[in-house]
Amino acid sequence: SDNNCHTIVPAFDKPPEDFKSVKDLFQKSYEHETKLTASITYISEIAFTEKDLTTENWLHWLIMEQIEEEATVLSILDQLKLLGDTSLYFFDRDLIK
Repeated sequence: SDNNCHTIVPAFDKPPEDFKSVKDLFQKSYEHETKLTASITYISEIAFTEKDLTTENWLHWLIMEQIEEEATVLSILDQLKLLGDTSLYFFDRDLIK
């Protein structure tokens, strides 16, 4: 890295593969995104406390990106709620931008 620090990336569990429905998939995605945002916020608070302002600034940017991700998934969930459980919808046309 630029400041001669080393990063350790721990192992993580394989993500789920089976979902009850498309709505369930996006609900679980939203839960994951909010958990990720909370984790990054926690790390940002530690960086601020430690006066590591370079890391805290970068994490602030990352939190803003996470908020955008949460909003995207919420928008899809809102569309699914409007459609109900029996409707088909082509999300690919809305997701490709």
